[in-house]
Amino acid sequence: MSELTRLYHEATGFGSGRPPRPSVPGFVPSDPENRPVPFKRYPEAPIRALPMDLSPGGAPAVAALSGRVPPEREGVDLELLTRLLFLSTGITRWAMVREQSVWFRTAPSAGNRHPLEVYVAAGAVGGLDPGLYHFAPDVFALEELSAGDHRPALADAAAAPEAAAEPLVLILTGVPWRTAWRYGERGWRHVYWDAGTMLANLLTVAEAYGVRARVLLGFADSALCHRLGIDGIAEFPIAVVTVGGPGEPATAGSPGAAGVARSVGSPDVAGVTGVAGSLGVTGAAGGRPPPPHLVANPPARAPLELPLITEVQRVGELVTAGQVAAWRAAAPAGPHTDAVEPPAPVPAPTSTPTRDEPIDALLLRRGSTRRMRPDFVPAELLEWGMAVATRPLPADALPAGTTLLSHRLTVHAVHGVESGLYDWSGGRAEPYRAASEAAVRRLSRYLCRDQALGGDAAFTDYLFADLDQVLGVYGDRGYRVAQLEAGVAAGRLQLAAFALGYGGTGLTFTDDDVAAAFGGRTACMLAVSVGIPAYAARPGGPPGRPAQVRIGLTRR
Repeated sequence: MSELTRLYHEATGFGSGRPPRPSVPGFVPSDPENRPVPFKRYPEAPIRALPMDLSPGGAPAVAALSGRVPPEREGVDLELLTRLLFLSTGITRWAMVREQSVWFRTAPSAGNRHPLEVYVAAGAVGGLDPGLYHFAPDVFALEELSAGDHRPALADAAAAPEAAAEPLVLILTGVPWRTAWRYGERGWRHVYWDAGTMLANLLTVAEAYGVRARVLLGFADSALCHRLGIDGIAEFPIAVVTVGGPGEPATAGSPGAAGVARSVGSPDVAGVTGVAGSLGVTGAAGGRPPPPHLVANPPARAPLELPLITEVQRVGELVTAGQVAAWRAAAPAGPHTDAVEPPAPVPAPTSTPTRDEPIDALLLRRGSTRRMRPDFVPAELLEWGMAVATRPLPADALPAGTTLLSHRLTVHAVHGVESGLYDWSGGRAEPYRAASEAAVRRLSRYLCRDQALGGDAAFTDYLFADLDQVLGVYGDRGYRVAQLEAGVAAGRLQLAAFALGYGGTGLTFTDDDVAAAFGGRTACMLAVSVGIPAYAARPGGPPGRPAQVRIGLTRR
């Protein structure tokens, strides 16, 4: 472990007494003359239109969020792929803001920055030729980057041989300038939070349609960049998601996973030279990378590279498949706590939505709640919502049933639960410090950087990780895992709130003060508030027909 990740975390935190970061020459936050382009496009790539008429289907949202839908489907067709893409990162709403068109996607993003891109490696997807594609949400289509089967090369890069047999592999990448433009170097955290929020949608949709999905956070970064034709700085890989396989993949740290992976790379190779060839990224192990003439539009007029973002991303990189396997094998020794078992489906609320509402409808209704009424909510919202949020993430870096996170709560207005500060442990809220409702609301608002939502909510969940242990076991890459897992948990909590007819939103926070409020034991990764919306939001529209809304942007 280097000290760079620790330096990044401390330098990008909010808190009293922190010295200001030296400014990056030429960086002007939210400079309208250098606003990021909201959509990446490949002007010369062939276009493959996606079906816009998606018939209703899938299990009810409550059942999927509860983990009660068995994964009985083994195949993937074009309709399911389309649904996964649309319901995780499709455009559902738009608005005119300061005389500019602004688009809102299915999964919310801090400041509506949406720094993520999705690539599709299709193998056995019914109705779609094998190839490597880029999802273009603005035209709701796939841009074909390269024909052929790219799954073997991706499986090599991820040291996951089973990925070569999955019908579908999705690759999530981050474009840091889109969010750094507004949030500076802290924007790197937002990239991983937003990736987690998007994955919360994608994994829930997969569950609702009975298909397996698994997240791979271990991979050889340079090999994946070469495969996608990205540079690892202006755009870098975040996660590989396998979809639709018939059985359980090798688990983190299992002898099979490590043994097979080590056969495709050497853990002793520390340099980049020659790695691309050893991982099969030149075309020998699948389709070739995108041809050089497929150049994407630039992310902005003059995008800036913020050195600390580049450094914290690069310090966590893995180079060879052997290093990936060794990193994954260390997972069982990590600082895990047991996650709560999947909760049972809850009774339907008396008002809409009903327990039979499909996941598609829920995700079109869902958004970031921007105003809340400071009223009481039933205990069911806290209990079931937190059970959903703490469900295990199906990821290679996390042994089955475990998590890197712990949850602390400020409870303001939950029937049957005294106001105060709590630890969420063993599926219940354990008192940490009692306080009056007014005092807890003031504290929570302060901890959320004086945002009204922090105090007006019924409760706020602060997601923590022990960075000393995370970095000690996983190295610098562990920081990525903790931030992304926090985004998934926060996204699931918000989905659960909307499923019961309430609302939620992720919020920025004052790092030092949040840690101090709960004893300074570990580091806060993210905060999310849940409560009663103060307005009725207009549902989003289907593919190609986003709903127009009148809405302002908020910070997170």
